[in-house]
Amino acid sequence: MKIQHLLPFILLLACSTPDGGYPGTYQANPVDEPAVILSLERNGAAALMQDVNGPLPYADEGNWLGSEDSLDVTFDGGAVLTFGRGDDDSLTLVDDLTGMAPAGLVLYPTTPLIGTWVWLQTTANGQVTVPSTAEAFTLTFNPQGHASMGTDCNSGTGAFLVGPQRQLSMPLIATTRMFCEGSNEGDYYAQLGLVESYSITADGVLELHLGGDGGTMEFSPEA
Repeated sequence: MKIQHLLPFILLLACSTPDGGYPGTYQANPVDEPAVILSLERNGAAALMQDVNGPLPYADEGNWLGSEDSLDVTFDGGAVLTFGRGDDDSLTLVDDLTGMAPAGLVLYPTTPLIGTWVWLQTTANGQVTVPSTAEAFTLTFNPQGHASMGTDCNSGTGAFLVGPQRQLSMPLIATTRMFCEGSNEGDYYAQLGLVESYSITADGVLELHLGGDGGTMEFSPEA
């Protein structure tokens, strides 16, 4: 290989950051289109998973290299995807010569959500709702774009969707249907269905912000 062909790679390597905030998972999951998830490992490994909610999800594997405002993912077959990085850490596809990814693809970070959270309380309309059984109400986000819920009665599951500026929604939640007297899981599932965005406080509390008349659900990380 000629030296001049190596020069762009050397320059990119020199200005790249091994971490740079990139490692983690990024998701595009429109309701009416196949989901796309990009996983970036700290060791430089990358995987692009498409149609993860379909019967036969598949993944292309490779490596990633990022600078302050752009990201290149090179796959084992030789294809390269180049992304621009937004102020909200979103990744916008700007170059895909092989057409392996959907045109106009925009991916949003999901890493801050991944894991299991325990419901503490919800404040809405001047009222505070607390779990009928402490620590029984949980919410788990996995890297594949699915959420699962546990209560002191029934369990639930569904996809979660992320968007710009930490938009978040869980539009379709399926639950088991056992009756449990005294449980306030009805409030819990209803509130989750109203979630529009999220934030994480300096103390590590996950806040889910509700639409409608407003309100905030608060969760702590599972011990």
